[in-house]
Amino acid sequence: MKLVILMIDLNNQTQFNYLRFDFNNLPNAVYDDGLIRGVAPNTARQYRATTKYYCDIIDPTLFNHDSKYLDFKPSLIDYLNFCRDSGFSFPTIKTHFNALNNTFLYLIDNGIISFNPIPQFRKRYIRIFKNPPCAPKQDLGVEDVELLIKTVPKLNFKDEINIEKYISIILTFSLTGLRINELIPLNLYNYDHTNGFIHLGEPNKIQGKRTNTIIPVSRQIVDAINAYLFLREQRGEILTSNSPLFLNELGTGRLTDKTLQLQIQKIGTLCGLHNPSPDAQSYEKVTAHTFRHFFTKTMRELGMPIAYIAEMRGDKRSFFAIQDWYYQITYRELKKVYNLYIPILRIPDTKEKFEIVNGWLPAAINTFNVFDDSKKQ
Repeated sequence: MKLVILMIDLNNQTQFNYLRFDFNNLPNAVYDDGLIRGVAPNTARQYRATTKYYCDIIDPTLFNHDSKYLDFKPSLIDYLNFCRDSGFSFPTIKTHFNALNNTFLYLIDNGIISFNPIPQFRKRYIRIFKNPPCAPKQDLGVEDVELLIKTVPKLNFKDEINIEKYISIILTFSLTGLRINELIPLNLYNYDHTNGFIHLGEPNKIQGKRTNTIIPVSRQIVDAINAYLFLREQRGEILTSNSPLFLNELGTGRLTDKTLQLQIQKIGTLCGLHNPSPDAQSYEKVTAHTFRHFFTKTMRELGMPIAYIAEMRGDKRSFFAIQDWYYQITYRELKKVYNLYIPILRIPDTKEKFEIVNGWLPAAINTFNVFDDSKKQ
């Protein structure tokens, strides 16, 4: 008898939760929940956007305790096809379904549904049977970063302040590996110019993906930021500890991530390193995240121990995974190191044995060139 009463109570609670559930407000509710949980604002925005897309596909009456996997499967397949038709890469599709997983967990936590279909769907549809070749990324060198910095004045800002600002930002990105959502929120109290450090985030607050929050900065970065702050003060601004470290172009508020990305792409376009075409490949683009790749690759090539690179990046991956993911080996580099270490076996020279003329190749295999200059290596 007690069991029956308990079931009735649960059904009443479920019905009550469903009646007070505002389907149209679900994207914003998921966003607010993410901020309460301490996720990065950009991640919370991704949760909201993905939830909104999915809400346009699914029948809202499916959000109840009786729904099972097969009830959700058609809408999830529709969403997967939407991602593919939109040209999303495999990692981006994974990100979208990670966000959907968060949405379903939110619904379970609030008593709207009792089953999360995402793990089962991901296991069957959002997986690959072989590791795909890693998409080539823009491989900036030291000379390229120098060129980007020297190109900043060509943006033709009305004052010197914005020129110094973007020089400071490019230096900070390329010499620290900071993410864009770590740089944008910085205030003056985060900037320790005396000792040469940047303190990320607010005290006693979770800082997104970061495992560390104190980042050393070089003398070049300190000098550039100080020059930018000096010009702001000369303009009449009263600098306080709560002042944003980087202002927008008008100097009326904090610089936004969208504006920063657009300006970096403009700088890259002016110096020929960024292809503004919508059809451009990833290795033809320069974004704020490109400098994070540059930092990791350059520090590794210059001999910095991987453990220190991992500490600078504040990445939750192991530093071996960081090396595999960001330190990409080109075919030319692989061939060079391969020839350096491969043993030469003491056998008769095949070329001399058959008197093969140097440079001769069968026509059938002369069509493939791994070092084709039209492709990024």
